[in-house]
Amino acid sequence: MLMSTRQTAFIAQQRLDILSHITSAVSKTVGSISADMANVTVDIRSIRLDQEESVMADIYAWLTPLTTIFRNKHQESLSIKDRQDSGAQQLLQHQQFETWVASTGSILWCTGLPGIGKTINASYIIEALRKQSRGGDLGIAFVYFSYKDIETQTPVNVMASILQQLVSDKPSHLPDLKKLHAQHTRQNTRPSVTDIVLLLQDAVLSFSRVFIIIDALDECTDADDARFILLTELKKLQHRMCLLVMSRLIPDLEQLLEGATRLNVEASLIDIKNYLQQRLESTRSMQRHLGEEPRLRDRIISVIVQKIKGM
Repeated sequence: MLMSTRQTAFIAQQRLDILSHITSAVSKTVGSISADMANVTVDIRSIRLDQEESVMADIYAWLTPLTTIFRNKHQESLSIKDRQDSGAQQLLQHQQFETWVASTGSILWCTGLPGIGKTINASYIIEALRKQSRGGDLGIAFVYFSYKDIETQTPVNVMASILQQLVSDKPSHLPDLKKLHAQHTRQNTRPSVTDIVLLLQDAVLSFSRVFIIIDALDECTDADDARFILLTELKKLQHRMCLLVMSRLIPDLEQLLEGATRLNVEASLIDIKNYLQQRLESTRSMQRHLGEEPRLRDRIISVIVQKIKGM
């Protein structure tokens, strides 16, 4: 018996409802699979990124031990409890410093007596340059020499640290560094100054300008012509680089830095007074004396400042 039109329509509607339900279920399943695939893709990328970071950490550790030392020294300088920045601010406003920042290929040699805050000034300059470089194409690298690290502060290690600091901001140069690492690892050798300088030249060219700050160059050993080698190699990059050196004034550096603009760095009297006041107020043994004689603090500060001005 033939079905009526109404029955046929009812059966057709049932089949459409079933098909719609199946389609909806399939759509949800596909959506869930797509979401799972997206999560898997993110996980894979994260794993690859972690692996890449691990590989680069190993390469950097192999390249030089100094970058970590320099960065720790920089952070230590920035976090000094009684840090005084008035002198550093004055230095940044000095005409010779402003000329150096605006130029390319120049060397500014900042000299001063021991203990006047040259390292504080260096860290302040680095931070000022970092602020200036945000959103720009400036390369910044820094070196903190110390008598305590003479054995590791060789020219090749110092140059390698400068390379690492610049390359970490320019990932396009990582393949060349990986190639250098693989080559010397196979041969069980260490890179030479020439190896590092070749990569460093390419890295420097990838920036519009590069600033290199060297603190306490006088504490770099002069054994095996270390200072001469370091400055000679850095001067090869001078066409794209601005070099600032902090040190005591010593004859050997006068010869090596011949032609550099020299700026005498002096302790800021404001910094000295603030520092002395903080020290006096934080010294328990002085509290009783200062309480009994309020003018004593000013007298102590005045005498010390006059002695410093007469140095």
